[in-house]
Amino acid sequence: MATKQETNLEVGRQWNDLWNARDPAFWQLMPPGAVVHFGPHLVSLEDAIAGDRQLLAAMPDARREIVRELADEDAVVHHWRCGGRVAATGRLVEWEGSTIMRVQDGLIAEAWIFGDPADPRLE
Repeated sequence: MATKQETNLEVGRQWNDLWNARDPAFWQLMPPGAVVHFGPHLVSLEDAIAGDRQLLAAMPDARREIVRELADEDAVVHHWRCGGRVAATGRLVEWEGSTIMRVQDGLIAEAWIFGDPADPRLE
């Protein structure tokens, strides 16, 4: 039987894999009422979805790679790298960030996403 820590790691990996696959089930890992923080800003789940759509419209081939991951009984943390080409220019943009996910009943009840594509590495 998997421990809570192992289950939380799997939820985090699934979240990452679904995002990379552009599978809408990505957002189903966050139940209604889930809380999303982008840096210091609290946003609704609907606003998080809209922001994600904007990013993917600008960089349709963006992919996120998990660099490190940690988990405990309540949460999983990813240090990640993200990169892709800007659709309008073809320019490669890469940046790093982290996501902290509070997992409850196998779903992500709260997420803190830290990444600054305003300070990217450019090709």
